[in-house]
Amino acid sequence: MRKRVYAGMTIAALFSGQALANEKLTLVLDWYINPDHAPILVAEQIGAFKDAGLD
Repeated sequence: MRKRVYAGMTIAALFSGQALANEKLTLVLDWYINPDHAPILVAEQIGAFKDAGLD
């Protein structure tokens, strides 16, 4: 049984490819700033998105 599971996982990994999106996406936050937005806002301020090649 384990061999079949491992074989299935291996086959799934081999046939799954990298997704390449050509369309631009926009991140939209809530109307009010919430504490869970903090990592996004900090990353924008320190330029982490530009370093990763994101507009």
